[in-house]
Parts: sequence; C-alpha cells; structure tokens
Amino acid sequence: MYLKRLYSHLNKLSKQYRYWVLLAYPFAALLLSFPLFRHYQAPKDNVIGKAKWSAPAGNHPVYKHARYVDGALSVIHKPLREVSKSQERPRGVAELKDVFNDLNPEQLATAELLGIKPISDRRASISLGDKLEDISSLSNLCMSDQMTHSVPLLIPRAARLISSIAKSFQDSLLVKGYPRYDLVVTSVLRTEEDLSQLRRFNGNASANSCHRYGTTFDITYRRFFDPRQRIDVEEEALKNILAEVLRDYHTKQLCYVKYEYKQACFHITCR
Repeated sequence: MYLKRLYSHLNKLSKQYRYWVLLAYPFAALLLSFPLFRHYQAPKDNVIGKAKWSAPAGNHPVYKHARYVDGALSVIHKPLREVSKSQERPRGVAELKDVFNDLNPEQLATAELLGIKPISDRRASISLGDKLEDISSLSNLCMSDQMTHSVPLLIPRAARLISSIAKSFQDSLLVKGYPRYDLVVTSVLRTEEDLSQLRRFNGNASANSCHRYGTTFDITYRRFFDPRQRIDVEEEALKNILAEVLRDYHTKQLCYVKYEYKQACFHITCR
C-alpha cells in the first residue's frame, strides 16, 4: 500500500524532480535510522546503573585528584579481540607487601571525603539508590558466597574502578594465552550492623573501616571463578596477573591498594 502511494506521487512529479527524490530517499532513510543504530551499538557494560556521578567541586587535594580519576575512568573500555598471545609466564609483582602498602589512615581520609555517610543497616541502603551502584550483575565479577557481612554496593566512582580492573584483567588473560576467569569479590559495603557482627569473631576487622563509605572493595587472590565449569580455581599465575593489573592502576594513582596476607585479598579504595 505504501509503495503504491509513493509510486502514484512520483508519477505526478516531473522527470527531473522524480530523479532527485529517488536519489535522496535512501540517504533520508539512513539518516532517520542513525539514532537507532547508535543505540544498538552502545555496549551495555559501559553504563553502570543510574546513580548520580559527578566530580567533586573544591580545591581540596583529594577532590582535585578525584577529578583526575573520573577523567581516567570515563574512557570507554574497548575489549581486545585479536591479539598475538604471549607464551611467557606472568612474572607478577615482587614484594607485594611493599608495593601495595597503602595503610588504612591514608585510605580512610579519602573514603570519608568521597564516600557516603556510614549507614546503620541494610534497609537504610535502599534510600541511597541515587548514590550507590549494585555491582553484583557486572560482567567479569563474581560475588563470593562467603560474603556474608557486606552488600555489593559501591559509590559510582568505585563501581567504575572495579569494572575497569575486571576488564583489564580479562585483557591480560587474553594476551597471555589464558582462558577467561572472573575475579572473586569478598567484601564491599559494610553497614554498622554488618561490622558489629563481623567484629565478634574477626578481631582484625577495623571499627572505622573504609568499607563503611562505599569506596572500598576486596578482591581475593586465592580464588578465581571459572565460568566454564562454574567452580573456583586456585592458581598462582592468575594471582600474578591480577597483581600486574593492580600495579598499573596503582602506578597511575587511580586507587589505593593494600596487600592483605591474612585475609588473602587486595584491599582497594578508589581515589
């Protein structure tokens, strides 16, 4: 019906006008479909929820540095596809405890300025939907089944950071000729109630933990999730690759990192 109507209108036009209409029609159709094409091309992983995320104003050194971090993390990650795979075993990072030794007071000072105010219990987190992101559905991450004293919520800057680290880890695996393994997250946001329960049997848990501010997360180096067999694996090479990735982020001053031997994790706070 539509084509018949179009043909009828074309017959009423002069030969010259008919030529230009037929010539312009495909370009007009392509132009109208361009917004849909752009929407289709947009990768889902580049959008992390709907929480408000803006660079903090002010001349405080922490705020200035946060704006630098925001700029670095705003760059859309382009996953590697075809690469020349290296046969060299990952060397890791020598003296982890010396390289990743950002102590709690330094991390805490940043967390208090950039994070949320500590919340009493998990019900209170519902009212912070515009300030916290749920990271449990992010690709390349696995929430530990032992994560009983925290919830998978982070401020948007920290959510961007952990997502970027996870993607860089996948790139490094690909380059070195390893199959996919997902990072296992063992601790994220802790409420006052969570922290109180945790301190009953874990004397190492700090009363004024950075985890209270939604800026901090722990990634274990002892276990990695194999999505093919749906099991956790333990391999020293994967720990070395993760350490190399974190060293790059640490060197670029995108985050604080503390190597925690007893907890078998990297304790990471966004900057």
